[in-house]
Amino acid sequence: MAELTILGFRHEALKKLGVQTFTGYEEIGNVLFVNTSQIQAIE
Repeated sequence: MAELTILGFRHEALKKLGVQTFTGYEEIGNVLFVNTSQIQAIE
């Protein structure tokens, strides 16, 4: 199990699926969902 998993999501998915966008990740540990209008490099 990962200590932290960072997942990006699109606002279109949130509009279509609502809170279901964030379900189904319970077994992979701590999850941070991020959204941005531009590509972000994580160093």
